[in-house]
This record gives sequence, C-alpha cells and structure tokens, in this order.
Amino acid sequence: MGSMSPDVPLLNDYKQDFLLKRFPQTVLGGPRLRLGYCAPPYIYVNQIVLFLMPWALGGTGTLLYQLDILRDYLAAALSGGLMVITASVIQLTSVYAKSKSVVVKRMIVRDILAEEDEHEFTSCTGAETVKFLIPGKKYVANTFFHSVLAGLVCGLGTWYLLPNRITLLYGSPGATAVLFVFGWITLCIGEYSLIVNTATETATFQTQDTYEITPLMRPLYILFFVSVDLAHRFIVNVPALEHMNQILHILFVFLPLLWALGTLPPPDALFFWAVEQVLEFGLGGSSMSTHLRLLVMFIISAGTPVVSYFIPSTVGVVLFMTGLGFLLSLNLSDVSLAFRHSVARHRVGSSHETFPGSFGHGFRRRDCLLCTIMLGVALLEAGLLHHYSGFSKVSGSSSQSALGYVLTALLSVLCILRETQSIYIFGIFRNPFYPKDVQAVSEFFEKQNKLLKIGVVRWILLTIGLLLPGSHYLGRFEDRLIWIMVLERGYPYCCINVKGLELQETSCHTAEAQRVDEVFESAFQQEHLQMCSLNEHMGNILTPCTVLPVKLYSDARSVLSGIIDSHENLKEFKDDLVKVLVWVLLQYCSRRPSPQENIHKAENNREASPVALPALNTSPCPKFLEDSESLNSDTFHDWSDSSIFDDEPAIKNRKEKLQFKDLPSTNLPIPGSVDSQSEDDHSTNTASKNDLYRTVLLGFPAVDRGNREDVAYIPLVEFSCSQSHLLSLPEEWRSNCTPRSRIREASPLFPEDWYQFVLRQLECFHSKEKSGVLEEIAKDKALKALYVHTVMACYIGLFGSDNVLPSPGQIVRVYNGGLPCSGTLDWLSEKPELFQLVRKAFRYTLKLMVDKASLGPIEDFKELTSCLREYESNWYIGLVSEDQWKKAILEEKPCLFSLGYESSMGVYTSRVLVLQELLVHIGKLNSEAVRGQWANLSWELLYATNDDEERYSIQAHPLLLRNLTVQAADPPLGYPIFSSKPLSIHLC
Repeated sequence: MGSMSPDVPLLNDYKQDFLLKRFPQTVLGGPRLRLGYCAPPYIYVNQIVLFLMPWALGGTGTLLYQLDILRDYLAAALSGGLMVITASVIQLTSVYAKSKSVVVKRMIVRDILAEEDEHEFTSCTGAETVKFLIPGKKYVANTFFHSVLAGLVCGLGTWYLLPNRITLLYGSPGATAVLFVFGWITLCIGEYSLIVNTATETATFQTQDTYEITPLMRPLYILFFVSVDLAHRFIVNVPALEHMNQILHILFVFLPLLWALGTLPPPDALFFWAVEQVLEFGLGGSSMSTHLRLLVMFIISAGTPVVSYFIPSTVGVVLFMTGLGFLLSLNLSDVSLAFRHSVARHRVGSSHETFPGSFGHGFRRRDCLLCTIMLGVALLEAGLLHHYSGFSKVSGSSSQSALGYVLTALLSVLCILRETQSIYIFGIFRNPFYPKDVQAVSEFFEKQNKLLKIGVVRWILLTIGLLLPGSHYLGRFEDRLIWIMVLERGYPYCCINVKGLELQETSCHTAEAQRVDEVFESAFQQEHLQMCSLNEHMGNILTPCTVLPVKLYSDARSVLSGIIDSHENLKEFKDDLVKVLVWVLLQYCSRRPSPQENIHKAENNREASPVALPALNTSPCPKFLEDSESLNSDTFHDWSDSSIFDDEPAIKNRKEKLQFKDLPSTNLPIPGSVDSQSEDDHSTNTASKNDLYRTVLLGFPAVDRGNREDVAYIPLVEFSCSQSHLLSLPEEWRSNCTPRSRIREASPLFPEDWYQFVLRQLECFHSKEKSGVLEEIAKDKALKALYVHTVMACYIGLFGSDNVLPSPGQIVRVYNGGLPCSGTLDWLSEKPELFQLVRKAFRYTLKLMVDKASLGPIEDFKELTSCLREYESNWYIGLVSEDQWKKAILEEKPCLFSLGYESSMGVYTSRVLVLQELLVHIGKLNSEAVRGQWANLSWELLYATNDDEERYSIQAHPLLLRNLTVQAADPPLGYPIFSSKPLSIHLC
C-alpha cells in the first residue's frame, strides 16, 4: 500500500486486512469473498451463484429477444417474473433455515483468539450456511415487497440493457459489449443487496435501519436510470433527452464506485434533501429545522399556487401571494402558540404582555404590531409595483426608478455593513472600530460604550452578522467548547442547534482546542495592534467574529485536602452543626403558613394551653434502644475506614430505610425477631396507637426488655409565653427514641446564647406593639427545652454524644443523605420534612467549614447569621445527581455547591458553579469545509483512521479542526456529549 512518508504507512497491516475484506463487500453489494479465516469452498461458490443469478435470468430474456422469439417488453416481463420467483424462493429458504434452528443445541467451543465474525459450517445446504449467506428480512411485508421489487428491477434492467437498444444509442458494437457486461454487473450488485445480503453502506443517514431502508438504496438508483430510458422510448424527437440517456448509460456502469465512495445518499436522506431543494429554489422557501416542519411547509407552499389559480383578479393573486409569503416567513409555531394563548387569556379574563414562546422568548404584542405593519407595507409595495408595471413607458426620473436606485444603494450598503459587523473585514483586515484587548466583562462594556458616539454604526458592530441556514459557529469560554449550527432562518427568528463538545480529554482534542485559543487570543487579547492589521490565522477554518457577554455558570473545582481531613476543622464542624440545626429549625418554624392569623388567634385567647409531650407509657420507641447500656457502642460502627475511599460514598444497602412510608401495623411478631412493643401491653386504649409505631427489627442483638427507666421523657409542660406555640416544633417531631441520659449528656453542647440571638432576629413579628414578644418567647424555658430535645436528638443521631471526630468518609456519606443505622434513622425516616431539614443543616455546615478554611474564621453571631442567610437565598448546596440541582440551574440560582470524591486521585473535591456574565468568544466556521468533512466522514472513519489507544480516532488537524468537526457531527458518526433540540430564538 502507499505511504505518506518512509516511516508512516498510509494503511498499516490491520487496516490493509480490513480494507481488503470490507471494501470489496461494499463495492459488490454484499458478497463476502474474503473472510479472514478458512472457510469451505462452497461458501464462495454459493455467493458467486447468487450474485450472478439475475444475469442468468435476464440473459434468458435477452437471448430470446435477440433471436426474435419474444418482443422486448415480453422478454423483460419474462426476466422479471423469473426473478420474482427466484427471490421468493431465496427468502423462503432463509425463513425455513431460521425455523429449523433448535432452541437447545450443543455449545460450540471456539478459539478466543479467532476473528469476531468467524463462523463454522457443517454442510453446503446446512442451516448455518443458509443463515450466513441469506440473513433474511426482519418483517414479513419486506420479504414480499423486496421480492416484487427485485423482479421489477430485473425486468426493467433487462429492457434497459438490451444490446440492440445500446447499439442504437451509440452505434458501436464495442461500446455495446462494454456497457452490456458492466451494466449487468451493476444490476447484479443491486439485486444482491436487495434479496440476499445488504452491504455496509458508506453513506449513513440513520443510527439504526429500523425499517430496512438501506437495501432499497441501490435498486432505487437503478430505477431512476431506467426511468430516463423509458421516457426516451416513449417521447421521441427530444435531443436533450437522448443526450441525457446516453450520458446516464455510461454513468450506469460507474454506480458501484459511487455507492462505495458514499457519493450517492441513501433514499431517506435523498427524499428530504429533494423536498428541501424544491422548497428553497422552486417555491422560494427556506430550510427547516425538522423533517416535520419541512413537510408541513412544503405542503403549504405547494398548495399556495393551486389556491391562487382560483382567484379571478390579478391584483388579488399578487396580494394573496405576497401576504402568504410574508406569513410563511414567520415562525408558525410561535404564532399559533400566541393565538392559543390569546384565546385562553380572553376566556379567563387575564392579561399578559408576553405570549410564551420557544427558548424563553415570547411572541410579544410589539412583535405582533411590527409584523402587522410589515405585512401592510409589503402588500402596499406589491400593489404599487403591480399598478405601475401595467404602464408601457416609465420615465427614468419617475418615482419607481428612484425607488429602484435607492433599494440598490441600500443593498450595497448592507453588504458592506455585514462585513463590518465582525472583528475582521472579509476575514482579512481587522475592523478599526472594534474594541481592542477585550478580556473582562466590565472592560468590554466600557469599550463598547465608546461606540455609542458613532451613532448608527453602534447598531452594526459587536453582532454576529448575517445568519444563514447551514452556518456553523464555535463558542469558547473557560475550558468549554460549544458548536452552534443555524438550522432555520425566518423573520424575525432563527432556529439553532447547540452541541457541547468533550472537555479536552484526548490529546487530539487538546491540540485543536489550543489552536482555537490561539486564534481567539490573536484577535481579542492583543494590545498595540495596528489600525488595520491582518488576520494571522487567515487560512484556518475558524474566523473570529465577536465577543458576547453571556450569563453563564463558571465551573470551579477544588481539592479539599487539608480541609475536610483537618482535626481542627472537624471539631469546629461538630460545634457549628448544632448552631446551624438551631438556625434551620427556627427559620422553618417562623416561616410556617399564616403567622399573622396565628397571632390574631393568640390575642383572642390569652390562656396558655398545655403541650402534651411523650410520656413514659406512650413512647413508641423500640425497646432495644431504651437502655443506654445497649448503645455504648458508637452508632457509626458501620462506617469502616476501608469504605471511605469509595467512588461516591453512599449507603445503598440502607436505601430502604430512607423510603418514607407508613409502617405496617400488626400484632404478630415474626418468630425469632425482637418485637418493638411489649408483649404484655395489650391495653385497648393504647393498642391502636401502638400499632402505628409497631415495627419488626431483625438481626439486632438481644437486649434487656425490662429496663424502661432511661427512655427519653419530657413531662407535661406549659409555655410561659402565649406566643411560644408560633415557634414550637410540630408535635410529631417531639417524640424520639434517643435515651434521655444521652440527651442530658449532650445538652451542654446546645448553644443557648446563639439560640437567644437567632430567636431575637426572627422576622415573623413586624408590629411595634409586639416588639417585646420575642423577648418573652426567648425566656420561655419550655420552648427552649423542646429545641434542646429535638436538636440534640438529631445531633446524636448523626455523630453520637462522645467526642470522637467524624471521618471524611462519614461526612461525605451523610452529605449524600446516608445516615448511620440507628433508631434515629427510623425516627427521621418517618418524618420527611425533618429529615430534609437535618440534611440541609448538615450541608450548610459543610459549606461553612470550607468557607472558614478558605476565607477565615467567623467573627461573631451577626456574621454567621449573614452567612447562613446567604446560603439560604443565593446558594443551592447538594449533589449534581439530584433533580433539585437541575431545577436550581433552570431557576438561575446564583451559586451551587457540591461535594464529590475523585477515585483516581483518592481525594475529596468540591465543585462550585457561580452564575455570572462571561465573555464568550464566537467564531464562524467555514461551512463548506465542515460539510466536506462530514460528507466523507463515514469513509474516513472506516478506512483512514489510526488504530491507536484512542480507538481509531480521527487525528487532529490544526487548520481544519478535524477532531472537533468529527465530534460535532450527528450520531452515529459524531459523538457530541450534548445536543439540544432545535431552539427557536427571537431576533430583535
């Protein structure tokens, strides 16, 4: 094989073998004459016989015609009928071979080093041989349809290649012989791909051939060539048709090469392409973003001339065509959506200024008014042109001529202004009006404001320019690359497709990304440029256009080594967690619905009502947790040091405990289990209530069921302040299964001064008359006892009451929502709201620890409160995999924080997204270069790539950006990491 240099072969050994196997199969339409392994001779003989079968059947009809036994059309009918029978037999044979295969068969031991497509054959007519030669069709309908189509192609092909007919066209026996032989080879190739085995086509349009359209590709092209010959037969004395027929007969023998090179598109792609060309050049339309929109627009546009035929007035035809042409240039989906919204608005009696549209832009009333004015102007201009065109003589100084000169001048000016809209004029000279050294958003706006003094020029600078369907743009910001393709352009909108490219994971991608950075830096980030300097990268596929300030999320990743594993930080983390829990619970209780109504009710009833707290005989907690001695072992024994370095620490084996659902009520414990209720407690007064809390706990050690003295218990208390119940915790949160002794031991950790400070900062009381209410509530010991009890129960459930510091793995697991296996887990699982608040407080505390390590310690309570309020209003702290993360991005939350683990490096990381205006460099790609690479992509991927560790990837090309271009192609040939649906953008 050829080589690019003495040391770099064009095709290495593997590619040579692959090419010799695949390329002949593609050229011949499916026969596999080179398998790469030893196969019986009858495999090749059978394929040759099946390949030449149409020639034998067509040759029979040709011979009978040449002997003047049959007329030409009868010979064609005979060949076609024989081909239908033969194709049916071939397909039925394949069906029979599939049905003959048994379900249970002997497992064949194969060589693991053998080729993937290696087969073993037992006989010439065995089921394995038939299935290898004739795979068959997936659908029964295609079995009959393809057989009939094969007969039609064979019959018409016989008529097309009759020697006498070819001799009449060229008058040369030598040309007749050559065209007859190679023409029948083309016919055999088309028939083989249709009824025997379909070749791997180089031209690919769909990811999967669901409806078996690929076998129809070659026969349909054959029928097109035959149709021209039939037209020449029945339409005589047309020299152009005769010349076309002669040319197509010669081109007919080169069809196999055109198919193999992927020059001719598949039928489905050809159909939509033909419809689009007729719509654009025949009906004056534009490219559409989807196939459905294309077909709808084609039907409407094609029906417009038909409707205009029935309009008797010429002026009416002109006005009808002009008005409908303008309406079809609008985005019909937004117009219909605006109409439906308007109808619904009048029904409900509401008024909205904007009609919801695509991509966040609405079809506003201003747009409706503008479109109405433009429609009126277009109709007026069309009417005037039609009126003045009726005069035989028009003076050169008339208004019509003047208007023509003005329009010509405006067209010339628009062409010039279009070039001045980007940083380079004609892609060569730098625009002298464009700002220099644009790097920051503030600097960009400052330099942009200087352009406002230029007047009209400010409307034509700093924009992308003319948008045409099929245009490609590349956007670059931070380490991101986005590929933007204009799919549809109308008035005043365009539809685009946005694709996200990979983040420079391969060397080829990185090399081209660096070249993109060089191109943009040379254009936007160089000082002391000359007034009209030249484009340094003139020959590159990418031409810089402009810089756009866009509100985007900047992505910052940090390694938390030295922060999350620091003993001092972990100790402060435990102290801060109690404070954050207090703040979160107080904020939640103060923001409950209708606080003013509750105040009004409290003023009417000044008598304090006692609050019933869980008593000893009604505690629903499991007895295996009642004894503090049974909980001497820390509740975090399930956290092992070997598991803290998991990829994403989670407690999958405890997911069932976090499913919030009602516990089943039953009085029959499972034998061998520890029942959570006493067997002798069968009181009718408490049975129904106890059943609600009854649960069966399996696998726990035996405990003393008689000791009930250490159960968490708070006697019946009475609030000292009548307003305290407005901030009291929900009744279902007040009972828990944490032993009283443990809460009493952990009570000194409760920050009473912080509790008093947060309580006095609440905003649920606004009137001046009640300025002292918060002071009274702050002095309410019963309310404080409730918070101490609940906060410390949650704290103990997370870390226990001892002074053992949590490990980084334990923190990450709890951050992900996995609590330690304990009674607190069951208690929180029954209270989804409290569970969410505890997880929220834990995540806030972790973010606080990271901020303190990065920005410095918190000075006082005011700063801590301000920090927590900032988290509450401007941050989402969670996981990237959560739905709330996506929701926060859609809601444009200013900041997002996530905690993760990098398994390859063994470190914990944080990820922060900050919404801000970033400068996005926009460059226009050469559309022809992109289309050229995409058109040859299938061939290039099959035969021209390197077999290296990057899976035969396309190698980088600094001028053509080949790796990026290939990645941005549509699947299956391309592999963008993200591809949006067609997005409709309203243009100002």
